[in-house]
Amino acid sequence: MQIQTTMKRILNINIARLTTATATRHAVRRAGRALLLLLLPVNAYAQGGYVCGEVTDAYLQEGLPNVVAELLRADSSVVAADTSRYQIIERTDVRGVYSKDIDRYSGATFKIPAPSEGKYILRLSLEGYETKCVDIVAQFSRRTLKSDAGSFVMFPRRKDTELGVATVTTTRIQMYHKGDTLIYNADAFNTPEGSMLDELVRRLPGVEFRDGRLYAQGKFVENILISGKDFFNGDPNAALQNLPAYVVSKLKFYDKAGEMSETMERDMHDKSYVMDVHLKRDYQGVWMVNPSVGYGTSDRYQGLLFVMRFDERQNFFLSADINNFGQEREATEMGTGAYDYQALRRMTNKFVRGSYSIYPNSKFSFSATGGYMHQSFRTDEETDTETYLTDGNLFTRERSRQKTGLTNLEGDVQASWRPRKGRYFKWNYSVNFTRQTLNSLDRAARFTANPEDYMAEGALDSVFAGEVPAALAPLLAYRLQQEQQSNTHNLRQKAQTEMHFALGDNLLKLSFGWNGRRATTERTQHYDLRYAADDAGEDDYRNRYYDVTDKHNDYAAAAEFFRKYIDTDRRNGQFTLAYDYDHRRESDVNLLYSLEQLADWGLDSDRPLGMLPAADVLLSCLNAEDSYDRTVRRRRHTLSAKWLHEWQMADSTWMKLDASLPLSYSSRTMSYWRNSASYPVSTRSFLTEPRFSWTYAPVPNDKNGRRALWQLEYAMRTNEPAIYYFATLRDAADPLNISIGNPDLKNEQSHNLALSYRHNNLERQREVGTRLEYKAVRNALAMNSTYNTQTGVRTYQPTTVNGNYQLGAEVSFSAPLNKTRTLRFNTRTQGRYSESANLNTTAQDDPTAARTETRAVIVSETLGLTLTPSSKLRLSASVDGSWNRIYSTDQSFTTLNVFNVTYKAGLTASLPWQLEFDTYINWRTRYGYSNDANNGSNVMWNAELSRPLLPNKLYVSLQANDILHNKRRVNMETNSWGRVEYYSHLTTPAYIMLNLTYRLSFTD
Repeated sequence: MQIQTTMKRILNINIARLTTATATRHAVRRAGRALLLLLLPVNAYAQGGYVCGEVTDAYLQEGLPNVVAELLRADSSVVAADTSRYQIIERTDVRGVYSKDIDRYSGATFKIPAPSEGKYILRLSLEGYETKCVDIVAQFSRRTLKSDAGSFVMFPRRKDTELGVATVTTTRIQMYHKGDTLIYNADAFNTPEGSMLDELVRRLPGVEFRDGRLYAQGKFVENILISGKDFFNGDPNAALQNLPAYVVSKLKFYDKAGEMSETMERDMHDKSYVMDVHLKRDYQGVWMVNPSVGYGTSDRYQGLLFVMRFDERQNFFLSADINNFGQEREATEMGTGAYDYQALRRMTNKFVRGSYSIYPNSKFSFSATGGYMHQSFRTDEETDTETYLTDGNLFTRERSRQKTGLTNLEGDVQASWRPRKGRYFKWNYSVNFTRQTLNSLDRAARFTANPEDYMAEGALDSVFAGEVPAALAPLLAYRLQQEQQSNTHNLRQKAQTEMHFALGDNLLKLSFGWNGRRATTERTQHYDLRYAADDAGEDDYRNRYYDVTDKHNDYAAAAEFFRKYIDTDRRNGQFTLAYDYDHRRESDVNLLYSLEQLADWGLDSDRPLGMLPAADVLLSCLNAEDSYDRTVRRRRHTLSAKWLHEWQMADSTWMKLDASLPLSYSSRTMSYWRNSASYPVSTRSFLTEPRFSWTYAPVPNDKNGRRALWQLEYAMRTNEPAIYYFATLRDAADPLNISIGNPDLKNEQSHNLALSYRHNNLERQREVGTRLEYKAVRNALAMNSTYNTQTGVRTYQPTTVNGNYQLGAEVSFSAPLNKTRTLRFNTRTQGRYSESANLNTTAQDDPTAARTETRAVIVSETLGLTLTPSSKLRLSASVDGSWNRIYSTDQSFTTLNVFNVTYKAGLTASLPWQLEFDTYINWRTRYGYSNDANNGSNVMWNAELSRPLLPNKLYVSLQANDILHNKRRVNMETNSWGRVEYYSHLTTPAYIMLNLTYRLSFTD
């Protein structure tokens, strides 16, 4: 106190001297030196400081208060001690109301005074918990005088209770809620060595992939963050596939405020549901380098490299991969949580991607991303097609073999700046270059009846082997062989900017963008068509060369004005007026050269595919009838009004109404030149797409509907037919498929109505979801198809039909089946009925008179069980089944009943001697396919065994893929005109691979 009093007196004397006219710069400097000398004794404790840390309950994942934290010397004498305490969350809302709460879900903190830097023993003790002793080195920051000892977890003393021969022990809490945030403890889910974030996510209860999209508790996850920051530039797949699972501490799911809310510092209804990944403390601020190599049977190999550094301000990320697995991962819920390798091709992949992001402060952010990829793959696929016709269906058998090379270069730069309150700016530029080469051989044969009814298998090969078998000769219409080579270069660029301006309580948002593309393709083709009957038509051979250039430029601008007319604790209302302008210009030049017109370039020529004549000779082969030059311009003006209002009712429940009414004026023009003739087209349309939603949260004070939510949605969508469909010309470039334009087309309108209900029992972790959907389409675009039974030529003309609609329903349920929540059950039942018009016919006079309706009923069921008695063991089993029934008003149509059932089982376990074992089995069965070869079942079995060779450094794993050598890929698609069945001959061969992975972590 005496030192501080003396310091104040001298400081006041010096300030007084500075205010006099005789004060000089030297006096100021002397005063500063004197003040510094007097301050030194106050901070004389610079030789000492504080040892700080956090303590968490290992099972509950909550902060653990009242832990005695003691600092000991090497001789175990106590230097100092402290007791851990909860952290406090302090906040001030937009109205200036201050509040503070206890943060139970962050580690409880301690702060022990230490006399000096050096080596100590940290002892943590609490009654009922195992005492923990850790060797630490105290090094104090000059600014804070603190040394961070890290985060520690404490385990309760084991108290096993014997019940007969059963033993009950505690397990880690997998998930819990903190307010509106759903939190998963990553350490409670054991994943195989080398797993990425997506493998961890698949194991989270209530989290699933649907059609390649991530959902949590039935809500679509729009983005993935790291500690609240978008280090992956809005690309969720980049985070899922490249972030190692072992570095993750927690995964949080919550509604994150958008940039408009940040600008206005209030809710502007631009929240997005995100998954926020929090890394373990050991991997923050350190470099992580993970190289991995592997080699196996069937000449399979792989090499991986992952480099990352993350802290609160910046992130650097580099990923590289080379392999010849040829595997495609289906992003669907497997029940086992493992990948389902169902490769349609054999592929060699070379890939490298790097990114850097920095957030130096709350005002500015910058990120840059670049990547290179090269793939080469081969496919061998059979396709069985049945086309519905009024006078008897057609059956096509096709086999396609392709060899493709793909090279891609990409780059992206993005920056945002918030200079002050109420201002926000964002810029983005991206460029992408792709080069693709293709070599293919396609063979197809068309039959007037199902060839499998007359020959068990090999119908297509028999047709091309020589003389057509007698059983197939009456059915065969024609056979076609096409051999092609192509080379494509594609350059795409995009530039965008967005600006926010707060105008009092209102917001003005401006955005501008440009999207450009230029693509060139050179393609050569040998086309050989042979008819089965002499009177069916003339055989056709063509040696063609295509030179195609495609350019695209799209300019867009938008202005939105947001008016917040009420914002209280019980009411929130917002009105938006927006204007959008879009200007698009597309031009493509398609030049076709008929080389078969030249001598020695016809059917009997031995010139290889891809060979071209001299330029002047080539020009003489230009096929003016099938070449064209097309330019399309589109201008669209859209004025829209949006209204959103939410309020708390008398019983404390919440309701929200959200509606929008956009009105658009679209003008399109097309300049089309073909065979020295012009086919101009011009369209004008007034479009409207109203949308409305009603949301009700029936649980009091549950504004976001976290516990229960009703939602009713309606949307009308309007689509304009492609403008080239309006051109009154006949395109016969493909002799078997001729198209004719239709100037009388109408705009398609679809009406979509959905009602859904979701209920979550947070205490018991039960989730129930239901959804009903209805969709009706007016003026649906359809192809009026007329088939000539003699020549096999099909003539298409676009038209509009009515009567298309579909109904859908879904019910899902998920819940634990025991008190410890280690056994979990989930189910999803889906059903859909659809009806669509069909104008395929063989009639030559009035095809519209032959209209039929194709109807489909699809029912699917998924059942799953997951048992996780501890973080070291996980068992799962599930069954997926679907039934497709397809029938028609056409009496000649044969009703189809197709069944697909998949049984799945998986196991992940930690074994003695530090072994980790992971395996899964998929047993698929199929019935009802038209090709009997596609019916039956196959079993897919993969397994992996791994263990560390050096603790936390070097890992070895042994993978076995397709152990039973039974991999197959069969799929079917149906619509109003027919059905298609796919079967792949070329899949990744079975293999066993040995992998070595090294983990390296170090600080700067």
